[in-house]
Amino acid sequence: SSRTDHDQLPVLELPHSLVELVMGILADVKQKCRQQVLPDMRPDIGIVNFYAAAGSLGLHQDRDESAESISNGIPVVSISLGSHAVFAYRLGDEGATKVVTLRSGDIFIFGGPARLLHHGVVKIIPGTTPKSLRGVMADMEGRINLTFRQL
Repeated sequence: SSRTDHDQLPVLELPHSLVELVMGILADVKQKCRQQVLPDMRPDIGIVNFYAAAGSLGLHQDRDESAESISNGIPVVSISLGSHAVFAYRLGDEGATKVVTLRSGDIFIFGGPARLLHHGVVKIIPGTTPKSLRGVMADMEGRINLTFRQL
C-alpha cells in the first residue's frame, strides 16, 4: 500500500481475522434486520484510539475515506473495549444531539444515509472496565476504540 502513518513506515494490510470479524458483524446485522440495511463493505482501514480516563473527542464526521465510499454510505464499524464512554451523536448540522453510554464490547455502526453522522466521546467513565479486562488493561484504565472503514 502507498498509505503511510505518522512515522512514514508502510501501513500493513488489515489482518484477515479483523476483516472477518467486521464482515461477520455486518452479516449478523443483516440477518437480525432480515434485510439489507447498510451497503456491503470490506474494511481495509483499521484505526485504534485510546482514551485515558480524562479523555474526550468533540463532535466530528469521518471524512477521510474516498468520496465514493462516503457517497455510497459505506458503513463505519466501531468496537468499544474497556471503560464505558458517554457518546454523543447527531444527524446533520442542526439536528438534536443524542447521548448514549457505550460499554465494553458494544458495537456502533453508522452508514447509509447516516454515513456523515456527527459523533464524539463526551467523557470516559472511570472504574467501569469489566473485571475480565482489568488484568490486561490494569496499567491503562480507559477505553480502546477499534474503528474499521473502507477506503
